[in-house]
Amino acid sequence: SRNCLSEYDSVVSFIITFILAEKKKKKKRMQLIP
Repeated sequence: SRNCLSEYDSVVSFIITFILAEKKKKKKRMQLIP
């Protein structure tokens, strides 16, 4: 069960990192628009 939990944690952290990266991209796009 521990292995399953760590696998879940890694997936969650990956998703969070991806979402944060997408937000940063959107902010950059918003800044580019005059």
